[in-house]
Amino acid sequence: MNYLKRSVVLRILIGVGLLFVLLSKGLQAQTLTAFEVEALSEERVQLAFAMTEKASLPKIFQMNSPARIILDFVNVKSALQQKRNAINQAGISNLLAVTAGNRLRLILNLKEYFSYALKVQDNKVLLVLEKKKASNPALLANRIDGEKASVIPQQAIKKVDFRRGKKGEGHVLI
Repeated sequence: MNYLKRSVVLRILIGVGLLFVLLSKGLQAQTLTAFEVEALSEERVQLAFAMTEKASLPKIFQMNSPARIILDFVNVKSALQQKRNAINQAGISNLLAVTAGNRLRLILNLKEYFSYALKVQDNKVLLVLEKKKASNPALLANRIDGEKASVIPQQAIKKVDFRRGKKGEGHVLI
């Protein structure tokens, strides 16, 4: 190859390499770097989850048996040193951080039932938990970014029936 052809090929390779570096940086997932637990009062506690970039609201849901609050972050990885992080204060047992694909799930194992408020502040996701005394934990009010979240009422199975389909398959009716 002559000098001109080598120069053009070299410039193309450098351009493709730079494009690859820029794209890979743009596709990198955000990272959870740390979390802090702060007691705001006897009844309220705040968890702050620090991210590498501007944070966005995760999907959040609550389980009653056992008592848990679960946060799902999309395109977020965990840089926490441990998968299971002991907290053992303010009614919170531990925090479990599980990464699957491009999703990070944080599971807060609780000792009692809490209502929650969730908001984003720059590169932090703030979760404020408040102890509630309620006979039915499913009726606790929760807020996401200042708005009330709908809570699914307690449900029960009243009847189970089995039927045979046209091709001999079984159907379970609940």
